Amino acid sequence: MSRETLVPQAAQTVVGLQQRAATQASVSAQRLVQPGNLVETSATANHFNMVPGHYGDYVNTKPAQLAGAPGTTFGAGAYKSTVQATTIQHTGAATVHSGADGQWLNSKFTSVTVHAGAKATYTNCRFSGTLDNSAGKLTDVVCIGCRFDVQPTNVTVIG
Repeated sequence: MSRETLVPQAAQTVVGLQQRAATQASVSAQRLVQPGNLVETSATANHFNMVPGHYGDYVNTKPAQLAGAPGTTFGAGAYKSTVQATTIQHTGAATVHSGADGQWLNSKFTSVTVHAGAKATYTNCRFSGTLDNSAGKLTDVVCIGCRFDVQPTNVTVIG
C-alpha cells in the first residue's frame, strides 16, 4: 500500500522553513561550539560541546562543563573555578589554582601544576610531563587509571 501526501504549492516554502528551524533548534540544543568561540557567559553553569579543533589557551573563571571530541585541543589552561571536562588535550602547561575543583576524564596533559587549596580528580588521563601537587595535600589530587611518562609528585594514584 502506498501513501500519497497532497500539499498546496505554497506549502513547500513553509515546510522548508520548518525543517531549517528544526535543524537550528537541534544544533542549539546540542550547544556545539566552534574553535575560538568558548565564552563563559553564565555565572553558574557553562556547558560546551566542542567540535574537534584548537581552542587556544583556556582560562576557567566560572563553573563549566567541557565535552570535547578526539582532536579537541587547548593550549595552556588556567583553572580557577569548578570544571568537569572530558576528552580534552592540553598542548601547553595547565594550572589548577587555589579554590578550583576539577574533574577530568579521558584527557591528555603535557604538565599540570596544582596550587594549595585546589582539588583535582583525573580518570583515564595521560600525562606526558609532570603532575605537581607539591604545594597541596596528598588527597587533594587523585588519579584513577592514569598513565604517566614522569612520576607525579604528591598525588594519590589508584590503578
